[in-house]
Amino acid sequence: QLMGERDIARKEGQTRRDLGREEFLARAWAWTEKHGGRIQEQMKAMGFSLDWKRERFTMDDGLSRAVRECFVRLYEEGLIYRARRLINWCTRCQTALSDLEVDNRDESGFIWHIQYPVADGTGTLTVATTRPETMLGDTAVAVHPDDPRYQHLIGRRVALPLTERTIPIVADRELVSMEFGTGAVKVTPGHDFNDFETGLRHGLEQLSILDSHGKLVAPAPDKYAGMTVIEARDAVLADLTQVGLVAKKEDHTVPMARCGRCDTVIEPLLSVQWFVKIKPLAEPAILAVEEGKTKFVPESWTKTYMHWMRNIKDWCISRQLWWGHRIPAWTCQACGEVTVA
Repeated sequence: QLMGERDIARKEGQTRRDLGREEFLARAWAWTEKHGGRIQEQMKAMGFSLDWKRERFTMDDGLSRAVRECFVRLYEEGLIYRARRLINWCTRCQTALSDLEVDNRDESGFIWHIQYPVADGTGTLTVATTRPETMLGDTAVAVHPDDPRYQHLIGRRVALPLTERTIPIVADRELVSMEFGTGAVKVTPGHDFNDFETGLRHGLEQLSILDSHGKLVAPAPDKYAGMTVIEARDAVLADLTQVGLVAKKEDHTVPMARCGRCDTVIEPLLSVQWFVKIKPLAEPAILAVEEGKTKFVPESWTKTYMHWMRNIKDWCISRQLWWGHRIPAWTCQACGEVTVA
């Protein structure tokens, strides 16, 4: 789809939405028939010893039927489900992505120390963050329960700067490191995966302040509406500086997630998507290694595999792409009920 979209943009200056679904899919099939064999030609030139008579294309009728059959079986077994959760979202491709389609790398950035006034007027609590713009969606500040600096504040509230909201101060030993930053961190369940899990542990509200194009929307204050992430970051920092709440700015290496297709920065967004329940599938795969039925060469990879399998998250399988298999879920136009069949 990406290659087809680039081709249309370059030659006609249009997007797939300009063309409409039916016309775009016709173009995608034409592009596939013209260019789709290049990988096979390269493999043959390299001498891959495959049985080319048995070659199949992912979108062949037989494989399409198999995909639908597999999806429905997993759904009926409770291993596929639909839920509103935090997912990787590419604002350029306009689709959800699995973790495997995201390139994670460290990039140069900054960390800001921002003061949140304690709601009863008894002082401030300074948090460290690499994403000040998302503070507009904060629903808590977290500290470590054993940190003597903040134990007296646990259970109290802070006034969230630039908004009219107050949010609680919670104790969380999984999210907070006493040694990192100020030992106090903002919690934004709608825009950070670790914060999302923290929010579930503490029953925090999940607020989403970005739309699918990465522009700010309510419940962010109206003055920031329509801004991009970078525009909002600059505006938020300017407003915080004006009221004297930016304590410090430091150079910092920031872990950045980018789309594996187009290199756009990924935004964690709350969205209703389809997921595969991974834990029941991972357990027999772990057991196979523990019992010696499956072995790794070299043996050192066993530890990597086990860490991955034991910490694996449910897999987001929805894509908002037009080219590919469509999920066999049907919505009743009268009552809204979803039927998978």
